[in-house]
Amino acid sequence: MPPKTTIYWDCTFLSAYPNRNTGIERVIRELGNAIAEEIRSNQESQYNFRPCISDKNGHVYALTKIPELGKTIELSTTKPQTFSPNDIYITDASWDKAPLARLGRHWRQGLILGVIQHDVIPLTHPETTTEQMVSAFTDWMLECAQFADFYACNSRSTKSELMTSLSWLAPWRTIDENQVFSFGLGTNLSKSQSATSKERATTSTSPSFLMVGTVEPRKQYGLVLDAFENLWRKYPLARLTIIGAAGWNTKSTQQRIENLEDSGRAITWKRNATDEELSELYSNSTALIMASKQEGFGLPIIEALAHGTPILASDIDVFHEVGTPYALWFSPKEPKSLESLLESILDGIIKLPVVSTDYRPPTWKDAAKNFLTGLEQTAYVRSDLRQMYDARVAGLKVTSGLDTLALNPPTDLANYQNNKGAYSTRVLKNTYRKLKSHRYGGYPIRLANALLKSSFTRHEVFRVAQRVDHLTAVHNSLELELSRLGRQITEISNELDFFETRITSLLALEREHTQNRLSSIEEVIYENISKSATSPPQPEDSV
Repeated sequence: MPPKTTIYWDCTFLSAYPNRNTGIERVIRELGNAIAEEIRSNQESQYNFRPCISDKNGHVYALTKIPELGKTIELSTTKPQTFSPNDIYITDASWDKAPLARLGRHWRQGLILGVIQHDVIPLTHPETTTEQMVSAFTDWMLECAQFADFYACNSRSTKSELMTSLSWLAPWRTIDENQVFSFGLGTNLSKSQSATSKERATTSTSPSFLMVGTVEPRKQYGLVLDAFENLWRKYPLARLTIIGAAGWNTKSTQQRIENLEDSGRAITWKRNATDEELSELYSNSTALIMASKQEGFGLPIIEALAHGTPILASDIDVFHEVGTPYALWFSPKEPKSLESLLESILDGIIKLPVVSTDYRPPTWKDAAKNFLTGLEQTAYVRSDLRQMYDARVAGLKVTSGLDTLALNPPTDLANYQNNKGAYSTRVLKNTYRKLKSHRYGGYPIRLANALLKSSFTRHEVFRVAQRVDHLTAVHNSLELELSRLGRQITEISNELDFFETRITSLLALEREHTQNRLSSIEEVIYENISKSATSPPQPEDSV
């Protein structure tokens, strides 16, 4: 029986913030525990699971378990871990600590590096973060483009935005559907209120609306406050409850919330809440409000739906992916849009969606299964490419029939594990074709020969391969541009030929017309001269 692959689950972020359990911290903790349980319960699983932390020197230390909320980490051993080829290391959100670069020496020896991508908001909406965050996140994205063998995205929207962002941030990195997947998040909170009682709550004299998330610019708490301050003139008992820590660049918004609380308005702000408290709030709320400009997923949506609580959400793609069909939508750019929606609900003009009693929210177990499926399909693609490329450069025979397969790679990933030797991707096809082609003046062949004689590490070899890929892309782009210019020149030449033919024709017609006119004038002159010569002279007048 072949040895099992170990999945190393990075908990460095959890160890730094042991008392947090929202957003990224909840995902790392819940998803990691669900994956561990899924692997333990499947006797045929090819994986072992090991939570770990890494230090600034790139040393990795195994933990006895994923850190529990509010508790310190427990090391299983004080010795740094050693990795076997094709072990998988999945990093957490420590994108300001350069974890992948520190693990580079292990990566060069065959460790597979994966990244959980929660969002790309510092790139797509930098105005909602800080300058330091944008700078650190950009460095992290470039680091991932260099080292990450695969990406695991929390939603299809994040996956799409990641691939778009990488295309302009790191165009030298070849990434396609074979190296990135989405898995979706889950919840273990259970429904505690029926749809009927939820319907009654919308017509209550004291409706209560809930917001869950850090008070930071992207969540648009200011927009919601604008809507409620106007709504309170007609419905002073409509309550807004906010659950979330104080974030960045929102001091004025935080002060505004506190002032509204102090003035006796129907608003409550709790900086943190236990799962039990949060579950009770979900159950007793008329609706959850999600006003974000952008999100990676929107975990509170499925947590609210698990309690039969409908959603009022900003009209952005990821919320449609997560919250449909139990949501009503408003514009994230107009406070009046949310205000009108709230007033119409409380006036009874618009009814809130009723969450079906048959609705089953996705669980963390579902997310873990999706994650392991995506892992199986993507984790080894770039890793095998690195090994094959390294072997080709070293002059080794990778597999029989590789020449043919490199030019005609199979597209089905289903048989990959059973047929590794006969597997190739579009990336391998392109890289290998460049290595064996003389199309570009023999440059790739000379490059391969130079690498064969050098002591390059896998990291350096792959960087050169990426550079070749980039130069080839530039070359192809220039070829396309030259081809376009050539077509334009041909079109202009054809137009010039047409005009030249037309002008020649017009000149010939004008010449013929002029000749005819001259001939006609000559005839008239000749006729007059002839008449003058034959007429008798007239007598002169006498004096």
